Amino acid sequence: MRSIGHASRFLASLWRDLTMARSRARNPWLALAFESSKMATEAQHVILLRLTKLGHGAEDCQQEIQLMTSEKPTAFTDAHLAAAAALAKGSKDHVAAKHALRVYRKAVRANLRRLRPPSLRRWRKHALASREAPGGPSAPTEGSLPVLAPGRTLGTLLCS
Repeated sequence: MRSIGHASRFLASLWRDLTMARSRARNPWLALAFESSKMATEAQHVILLRLTKLGHGAEDCQQEIQLMTSEKPTAFTDAHLAAAAALAKGSKDHVAAKHALRVYRKAVRANLRRLRPPSLRRWRKHALASREAPGGPSAPTEGSLPVLAPGRTLGTLLCS
């Protein structure tokens, strides 16, 4: 009885996935929305990696802040040029939007590759092992947290 219920749920999820794939193929704007949501998730991961890097006070945080501000206008311009080129060739609107999204996604993936450390897997295993330790992860003590002096900002604290 249990295996029949499991098979039923499996077939229902398979049917739902197939119908979604078909509807995305029929509706290009739905496919574009799906791709843009995947890109937005990757962009949030880039933001997390950047804030983590800045929060740990990396040596090159000033360079990272400059990259954060300088790459956005470049990606914006490249995306608009890609969309304009697609429209100039006579492509439909959704194809031009797809070309623009491809430029943004390429920039986000490049940032992911650059920011993600190669030792991330080892760190993750270490974090999981410390979580399973009898004492668990230690909470930060009050003396270990940085305190801002009057007249200093968080950016000057992180980049000094």
